[in-house]
Amino acid sequence: MLHRSLALLDGGKDSNARLNALREVAKLAHSVNDDEAAWAAIRRMSDTALAKYKLDTDAENPKTGLVDDWPATNAWRWTVITAAELFGVAAESVVLKIPDANIALLARIELAQKLLGRSHEASMTSLRTPKK
Repeated sequence: MLHRSLALLDGGKDSNARLNALREVAKLAHSVNDDEAAWAAIRRMSDTALAKYKLDTDAENPKTGLVDDWPATNAWRWTVITAAELFGVAAESVVLKIPDANIALLARIELAQKLLGRSHEASMTSLRTPKK
């Protein structure tokens, strides 16, 4: 049943909604001891992040903002957080597949913070200066 749900999520156009739904499927699958389906959902989350990365780095219309703010960075951030919540240090396998060294570093920070029991907000990194 969960595998069929995963297949249905592949066709959606709203990648943020797909990420949220895949996160919920991963958590549900893990809660019923279907770790194969949980990892499948996490892989699809990573695939969604990769698709966003290709758009973010498109040679004809690349993102010019901070890498920390790219949609792909945030998608991988949530993918790693989800994997860490469910599988602990095994979430490193997600980080190892991120093709951009800067995004991988940010994801590794998220992973470390999650493993240390710190909140996602505490691990948000940015080079922006606060507004006065």
